[in-house]
Amino acid sequence: MHAARGLAAVLAATLCFFMFLPTALADEVTVTITATPTELADTGTVTFTFEIANHNADYPLLDLAITYLGTSYDVSNGQEVPPSGSLRDIVLNLNVSATQLGSPITFTITWTRNGEPMSQDATYTVQRAENPVINVTRT
Repeated sequence: MHAARGLAAVLAATLCFFMFLPTALADEVTVTITATPTELADTGTVTFTFEIANHNADYPLLDLAITYLGTSYDVSNGQEVPPSGSLRDIVLNLNVSATQLGSPITFTITWTRNGEPMSQDATYTVQRAENPVINVTRT
């Protein structure tokens, strides 16, 4: 009986350790997202600009990709994000549906660090335009 409890305790501790480890390492990356436009009246194209900062002083980020709605975009083009460095001006022109407006849009950022695959989710909310601006040009 004591052996079973001991084994269960060891398994629980091991599980907790492995569940915590990827999250702790992923927190060493900061993702900043901006969007143009910041609001839409209906479905439309939004230009998302990303900055990904590597706060790890020892290892670069390799094979950087951003996944949106199941499609993965290779955004590093063979570059690495150096230790304590960042990759700026990553631009993706993406279609945003009317159903996504006003709700967080999730992007999954993936990379490899020291041979280990890592990931982190980042969100951005494109607002629904209540009173869209319409420009009329008379000719």
